[in-house]
Amino acid sequence: MMKNTALLVFYQVNTTAFVEAFCVNKFRPQLHCDGKCKLASIIKEKEQKEAAETLASMQTETVFIEQPAAPLLHTAGAHIQPAQYPTRNTSLYRFLLLSRTDKPPQAIA
Repeated sequence: MMKNTALLVFYQVNTTAFVEAFCVNKFRPQLHCDGKCKLASIIKEKEQKEAAETLASMQTETVFIEQPAAPLLHTAGAHIQPAQYPTRNTSLYRFLLLSRTDKPPQAIA
């Protein structure tokens, strides 16, 4: 992938040098290829490689084997009682309803 990226950048930066170095049709200027033939083959090669990798990853089988949980050992007399929480603690809390309504503070003028 790095090779393809470097060649694409080289083509964008200096097209004439790319044509001189890589173009297979540089002796036939009437085709007006300008290195696009090699560039197309690079892109096609990259797409084929990515498609092959995608296909290989899709064909990979993943097997999941669930193991049963280990049985709990029960011994005679070892029974754990659940914690008993009080449903309402009335000795620590008491609702206080004020009979008068509080008035907001007033500025002294």
